[in-house]
Amino acid sequence: PKVRCSDGRPVGAEALMRWQHRNRGMVSPDVFIPIAERTGHIKPLTIWAMNTALRQAAEWKHPFGDISVAVNVPAELVAQPDLPELVENALKLWGKEHVQLALEITERSLVATPEQSFRLLSKIRELGVKVSIDDFGTGYSCLAYFRNIPADELKIDKSFVTSLLTDNAAAEICSVIIDLAHRFRLSVVGEGVEDEPVASALRERNC
Repeated sequence: PKVRCSDGRPVGAEALMRWQHRNRGMVSPDVFIPIAERTGHIKPLTIWAMNTALRQAAEWKHPFGDISVAVNVPAELVAQPDLPELVENALKLWGKEHVQLALEITERSLVATPEQSFRLLSKIRELGVKVSIDDFGTGYSCLAYFRNIPADELKIDKSFVTSLLTDNAAAEICSVIIDLAHRFRLSVVGEGVEDEPVASALRERNC
């Protein structure tokens, strides 16, 4: 879940994929996603995830009002010309007024072809879909292109969030990212919050 710090209201969810293997039990995406990428299965897997997340979110009851549901998009798909079409097809099939789709991409996925990636992400935003930059602070941050990035949200990597109360450097990095997001009118999310003291520290920083 994604929870708004100011009042504790759930405002969205991130779709996480797990593989329930019949012999090995639960398999981590750290294991099967690289295999899917190497074998050419990552695209149909991502399309399935997008459609499934939208379909399931549309079935949820919404006592808290409208929500967003986020799906991770691997780097190799971010610059593919048919990505906006794939997103639009999923929205036509499963989109509902009370559910907003968000695509999460990493910084490094923008590095290879930033101009093409920016153009495609702009088209996706025109469909009413949010774009979130995942694991921010761990990739190849470049302020030269950051000012033009077509995004709505930054997500602070959990390695900084989990060390927020024990590592002064991590705390400073969190503060800088939060301030940067606000200056560019982006929302900002802290990943990996597991307890109230960390949530409170992020709340104090207006995360």
